[in-house]
Amino acid sequence: MKKYLALALLFGLALAQEGPALSGSLTYEFGLRYTDLAIAKNEARFSLRLETGLEDAALVAEFQASPERVGLGEAYAEVYLGAFDLAAGRILENTGRTDLFSPLDAFNPKDLARPIAAPEDQKRPLEALRLAYYPEGARAEIRLLYAPRFVPSTPPTGPWARPLPLPPGVVKVETHAPAATLENGVFGIRAGTSLEVLDGLDLGATLLYTYTPFPGLKALLSATDPSQPCPDPNAGPCIAVLGYDRLLLAGGDFALAFSVPGVEGGFVARAEAAYGRTQDPAGTDPFVQDGYLEGVLELEHTFPEGPTVLALYRARQSPIPGWTHHLALSARYEADEALTLEGAWVQNLTDGSGAILPRVRYRLADGLEALFQASVFYGGPASEFGLWRDNGELGAELRYAF
Repeated sequence: MKKYLALALLFGLALAQEGPALSGSLTYEFGLRYTDLAIAKNEARFSLRLETGLEDAALVAEFQASPERVGLGEAYAEVYLGAFDLAAGRILENTGRTDLFSPLDAFNPKDLARPIAAPEDQKRPLEALRLAYYPEGARAEIRLLYAPRFVPSTPPTGPWARPLPLPPGVVKVETHAPAATLENGVFGIRAGTSLEVLDGLDLGATLLYTYTPFPGLKALLSATDPSQPCPDPNAGPCIAVLGYDRLLLAGGDFALAFSVPGVEGGFVARAEAAYGRTQDPAGTDPFVQDGYLEGVLELEHTFPEGPTVLALYRARQSPIPGWTHHLALSARYEADEALTLEGAWVQNLTDGSGAILPRVRYRLADGLEALFQASVFYGGPASEFGLWRDNGELGAELRYAF
């Protein structure tokens, strides 16, 4: 009830201002698994976004409707107080810089129920406060973030779900999320600056005190007497209790624009490095998730009258499974005013699995666009992408934006 009252209040305040800007979209998606021609997706989505502002304040309110949920999307009020900006509400916050893999972008939860959705569509708004400070005379920014309630990410579901490694004696699984209390909130700080190095250098640093996005095993209890540990996890019957671990995430990032003599078109190099520390960084406690190191390096180049190409390398290390490495390539080419060709290839260099994701966009009229896409997965049956070999799709989307 409170959510709908907040929605009505936000729209009422926005309409009371002069000149509110309305925008939105209506999208219909359809997809078939090409292995068995089963319907993989058949849904419509609607969004309506209202933005209005005064000299020293702004208001954003977005309503979303889909088969999964109906309610508020991003919705917040922001006031400008000299060198400070204060925002409160349902906020989308970027704390990372790289594409596809962004180890520092962990303030907002992500909906990974369909992992092949675009990364920007997977982030979900979070009820939070944001205080931004812009030092006078400096090309810099400091943002303080606080969310009073931790919201976990949604793991892959249905045919996309990954096996949960539990003892054979488990007959029931319970998942406990942190209580909505002050000490269980999510805290963050991000600082950034711009320097006149080559064609421009942006530097950033992020510190987040949050939780692991997905739950891990916290206890094995007896199904006959839940007050006692399970005497034999292999025979059972056991109750597996899952929960989230505190995560201290710290790291830095940069983006450097530069040119190469004799080569037309500019280059942009981006990188992120993150250290995620839990209470078990060495990986010795089976009831606490492990800490990890993760880094991403990418290079983007736009060819004159040609495509924009991005190459990305990602490495991640944790006690189990050790090092994993990914390589990704993506390209976008606007053939003319109506036709755009896109494609991405992601390869797990450690287990040999991968994904190929081609797309074709065509503008039918002002605001009306058709999208045709495919997804192909390959690799061993227990590999990262090979697990989804039967989930390859052929899909189409019709989107009207206003």
